[in-house]
Amino acid sequence: RETIAKIKRAARGLQKDYMPLQTCSVAQWLERRREGEGVVACGNSDANCDSRQLPVIAVETVAGAQPLSSFQFPEQCILMVGSEDSGVCREAIEGLELSLSDQHTGRSADAVVYIPLPGVHHSLNVATALAIALYEYRRQWPGEDTTRKA
Repeated sequence: RETIAKIKRAARGLQKDYMPLQTCSVAQWLERRREGEGVVACGNSDANCDSRQLPVIAVETVAGAQPLSSFQFPEQCILMVGSEDSGVCREAIEGLELSLSDQHTGRSADAVVYIPLPGVHHSLNVATALAIALYEYRRQWPGEDTTRKA
C-alpha cells in the first residue's frame, strides 16, 4: 500500500491536470467490462471509478501482439502492464476487446503490444517496459513540452 501511495504521488507530478494512477483487481475489471459499464480503470472505491470508455493497450509478449515500434496509439488510452513475475494475466488479455474499432461508438479497439528485443530473453522489468511504452505514446502524441524553462 505504501508503494502504491508513493507511485500515485509521483504520477501527479507538479501539475494537477494529469490523470491519476488508478488500480483495481483483474476480477473487478473483468466483471465491469462484462457488465458493459465500460470502466477500464478504477480506484479503491466505486466513487473513484473512471467510466470513460478508453481503449486498453496491454504491454505483453503473447501470440498475436503487435510490435510497439509499428503500433499507432490512439490519442487517449490506458496502458496495462502486468506484475514483475508473470506479466499481464491470461484472463486480462482474454478480456480485452481486440476486434476492429467499434464503428457505432467510434471507440478504438483494445490492443496488445510487445517491445521487440534481440536475443533469447524477451523480457524487461515492468518499470522499464512501461517507460518505453510511455515514451512511444508521447512520441506519437507529443502534447506540450513542459521540460523547458520559459
